[in-house]
Amino acid sequence: METTTVRERLTVDTCALSGVASRPVSICLLGQPYWASKLEECLNQSGGSRLSAFRLPLNSRRFFRNFQKALSADLIVRMGFRPGARTVRGYAFDTLWATLRLLNRRAAGVFYWLGTDVLNTTEDLRAGKLRHRCYAQAKKDYHLADAPWLAEELRNLGITALPKTVTLPRMVEGAAPELPAEFSVLTYIPDGRYRFYGGDCIYQAARRLPGIRFDVVGGVGAWIPEPLPNLKFHGWQRDIERFYRNTTVVMRLVEHDGTGLTAVEGLSFGRHVLYSFPLPHTLAVAWGDTDALVTKLSGMFHLHQRGSLRVNAAGRAYAEEHFDHDRRMEDLISHFLEIAPQCRNGRPERNGG
Repeated sequence: METTTVRERLTVDTCALSGVASRPVSICLLGQPYWASKLEECLNQSGGSRLSAFRLPLNSRRFFRNFQKALSADLIVRMGFRPGARTVRGYAFDTLWATLRLLNRRAAGVFYWLGTDVLNTTEDLRAGKLRHRCYAQAKKDYHLADAPWLAEELRNLGITALPKTVTLPRMVEGAAPELPAEFSVLTYIPDGRYRFYGGDCIYQAARRLPGIRFDVVGGVGAWIPEPLPNLKFHGWQRDIERFYRNTTVVMRLVEHDGTGLTAVEGLSFGRHVLYSFPLPHTLAVAWGDTDALVTKLSGMFHLHQRGSLRVNAAGRAYAEEHFDHDRRMEDLISHFLEIAPQCRNGRPERNGG
């Protein structure tokens, strides 16, 4: 027997009352490739018959086919690209965005702010570099922020955004795995942005703590001045679960951030987490503070040596409660369905206009 959720029935009833035949809400995603891809996958897995999400890839043969689909989409979601940037990529992306909005006036426009885009917008506004007409137009759209502090930063820039964290499906089921026998730390540092991800600080900490193994994913360490025997680079990894299982401490030391999923995933595995942004059940280490990093790691290492360091059970419970993937996705999907024009009469109202 076919079944539907209460939310699906409510969506169908809402559309019926508005005189519009019910159909899946069409969502076009464009912008930051990794997160657009992940959100496409998560929306289609969680949305069922309520929605259909697709990406508009900028460097693929699918671009023209999906561009045609975007012209009839209900929502056009822009991920991680600030409006009004005075760069070649900024001009190109804003032109594409404006073209889509012009040719599909019915669609609701949504900006999904991820982190660095907020930082760059703040800096560009302060320096007078943003194209203000483009930025003013963007304020009239819907805005979502990946973390509460991003929403607050955007509020200071004149943009009202709802905090909606993008989470990934859980990696570990059941009880958190026990801590490994060997004490080690894990972090993510891409070669092209090693300073932003605390590379200099982490390198110095590894040099000062030769008895602790440091594992780095995301890059090969092309930026380091010289190799260290306890600092290992593993490059880009598709299977990150085994790294979480085989580490004691997860570090995310970044200059600016949304909700750092490296930190959240570390908590979900019951690992101890050092983070440069406020998150319960993590230890705070400011970006670039090598002395604090060395002190925190030394303290945990000594606890481990005495056999008294245990799984971070409180952190695991917090991640399970506050970053449950199914609940987060249902909340986001509900918001998308609420602003979809096919379930509202006429063109949707927009923030600020």
